[in-house]
Amino acid sequence: MTIFKDYIYQSLTNRTDAWHLYSENPIGDMQIRKAYEHVEELLEAKSPWVYSIKSNNKSADEIKKKLKVPVGAKVLLATMASGDERFAAAMVDALPPYETPFFKTQLDWIEYLIELASDRPDLYFIIRVHPREFPNKREKVLSTQATILLNSFNNLPANVIVNWPEDNISLHDLVKIVDVGLNATSTAGLELLKFGIPVVIYDSMQLFSYPREFNYVAINQNDYVNKIDQAICEGISFRHIRNVFRWVSYRSDVVSIDISRHYKANHTILFRIFNRILKIFKKNMVDLYFNRYSMLFMAWM
Repeated sequence: MTIFKDYIYQSLTNRTDAWHLYSENPIGDMQIRKAYEHVEELLEAKSPWVYSIKSNNKSADEIKKKLKVPVGAKVLLATMASGDERFAAAMVDALPPYETPFFKTQLDWIEYLIELASDRPDLYFIIRVHPREFPNKREKVLSTQATILLNSFNNLPANVIVNWPEDNISLHDLVKIVDVGLNATSTAGLELLKFGIPVVIYDSMQLFSYPREFNYVAINQNDYVNKIDQAICEGISFRHIRNVFRWVSYRSDVVSIDISRHYKANHTILFRIFNRILKIFKKNMVDLYFNRYSMLFMAWM
């Protein structure tokens, strides 16, 4: 359980003095094990909060062949974010104030990458559209942005490919062939860092899902290209993995309160039956006494 003064404080957890102090010190064996449990949960991809599918254990060569990656090319993965959460947060004033980045929208950013690809045949770009934009295990509808994207990616250079959800390629399979991650505000950036892959971002002000200092942060378009080249030169680094584990540990051991011992994970059959009945009737019942007594009954069980 996490408790915050308001939504903005929650969004800025990665910019607090407490986090910066925590990040400077190694974590212990217990914290590493707890952090790895979180990593394992992401790899299993069973949670409704995990949008990528589970890895199908294909080799790097198989994935490169499927995506037609040229031999010797450096692979850059651009991970797009889903716009609905940010739109909803903006509508209720739950986002902290921020400056407009040098790419005003994600589409501006993607268009720039496509232009860059034409000038850099040594690079191979994979544009990964966020699965949440399309029908998935949580949302069953096609987003407005997805319709725009479907009509936008035409006449792409030979070294640019779009990874659609229908391709059934896990993010954890792509990490086997990716040299550098290009991220906007998605938690996918943290997923890449978890495997030691360097990540370049263009919008540090709107990155609330993990610490922005984990990435190469560009300040303008010219610097963006420079940061990509720096990340390519750096290659896989253990420091990214260390950073991710410390961040996960901070979120689970400092920011959060462990209430697992007070939570009944294995509910009785009677509880499950009552809960099913409650869901059916609650849709059409607004009686406060009914809701109050039903909550007391569930707590007693």
